Amino acid sequence: MNESVINYVNNKTVASLEATDLVYAFDIETGGATYSHPVLSIGATVLDNKYTLLDKKKFNGFGVKDLDQEKEMALLEKRCIDEFLSQFPEVLSSSRVDETFEQAQRNMIVSFIQNRDMWQKYADENKLKFHLVSDNAIFDGGFVNSLITKYIPDKLSLVYNYKKKYSSVKDVNDISKGLEWCKPKFLSTFKFQKCQVSHDHNCANDAHTIAHRYVNLLSIREIL
Repeated sequence: MNESVINYVNNKTVASLEATDLVYAFDIETGGATYSHPVLSIGATVLDNKYTLLDKKKFNGFGVKDLDQEKEMALLEKRCIDEFLSQFPEVLSSSRVDETFEQAQRNMIVSFIQNRDMWQKYADENKLKFHLVSDNAIFDGGFVNSLITKYIPDKLSLVYNYKKKYSSVKDVNDISKGLEWCKPKFLSTFKFQKCQVSHDHNCANDAHTIAHRYVNLLSIREIL
């Protein structure tokens, strides 16, 4: 079951009239560090460049209908259990769904890609610049691409949009570090808006913080 706090399909929210950009941020939680371990959940949050929250979803993919405890633990990396999942047990428990493992993995990635495509179309229709954003594009994007390859073989990788045109993933950490290295004079006095959502390893919330950080970076344009 996918969790949603805002449902765009029911037209509960639209972008600000002053908006020029749409930011689609995603984050994942995994059961280990390599592609032999499952993606537990994918979070996505959509903001416009005026910080309007348009969508926020958590796509869960750890199907346990055909798993007993032994099989479940065998899918997870021991190091990940010891260093992460044991400290944040809700990451695993909240990602479980009453589907077979393969069904849940397929439904998770299909739902995520459909949601990404829907918002990219929305951006195009409303003449908004679309930004696909992560805070670890290689790691998170790599896992997403592995799921696309396995479960949606007719779909191109994440860096291709719904029109099958190349569209890169922006890494908010890399951009922030680049800005810090340049040391522009305004950086010491520029007031970034504080995000009211915490990075708490709920991947929907983590995606929200990523989107907010990216909108902060976009706001720098207003003084340049």
